[in-house]
Amino acid sequence: MTDAAEPGDGPSGPAPDRPAPHSPGPAGAAGPALDRPALDRPTRPRPIAVYTDKDPMLDLAPARALLEAAGWETRFVDSTDPAAVLEAGRDATAVCVGYAPLDR
Repeated sequence: MTDAAEPGDGPSGPAPDRPAPHSPGPAGAAGPALDRPALDRPTRPRPIAVYTDKDPMLDLAPARALLEAAGWETRFVDSTDPAAVLEAGRDATAVCVGYAPLDR
């Protein structure tokens, strides 16, 4: 039993410019939509986390290190004043509070 040849196929198989039918292609090859240069993709700003009023019993270094390793920018404002917290967190993705009241 023989398979029907596709247009452009030669006697030794598919045309050189396309993979054989049902073949996965080269290892690690991405589909056409994923082959676009990175410049075509919109860039996102880094997320920002703001920590407030440090508790003396709480070490924020591990939490900040985890976020920074994941690409976050972290900031610290040592205040419970709502105006200071609001100003520090105005452009933040997350505000991580200790005892500071957030009323807005």
